[in-house]
Amino acid sequence: MKNARDNLLKQGTEFGQRKKVKNAYKILKKALESSIENIFFLPAFRCKGDLTSKNLDEVVEFLVGQRGAIAHGRFSGVFSDIDAQKIHFLEILTYAQLLKRVGLNDEEIERVIGVVFGCNYVVFREKYQ
Repeated sequence: MKNARDNLLKQGTEFGQRKKVKNAYKILKKALESSIENIFFLPAFRCKGDLTSKNLDEVVEFLVGQRGAIAHGRFSGVFSDIDAQKIHFLEILTYAQLLKRVGLNDEEIERVIGVVFGCNYVVFREKYQ
């Protein structure tokens, strides 16, 4: 009974982790739109504009899997360049959430993350128009 209860609690937590990343992206989608193609640029996982639900699911599954591996001592310390891009996406998403929380709008967030992470060229285009 204890094992069944623990497994149910674990599944709820995993669902919660997936949902949190998806909700954060949904809220910040407009602010990240011009950055996606510069975050996910490798041919094997190239994305432009919005992440499709399939691409987002793939990113979320990887991130949740890595979190679980680290939390349970199974992390090998090895991941691919594409996996590194997925982790970088989480870093940018987290930073964008912080900016949203302090009151910046999507356009302002887009400009800041472009400058800080070099993942879009909004400020550069503004400067030279």
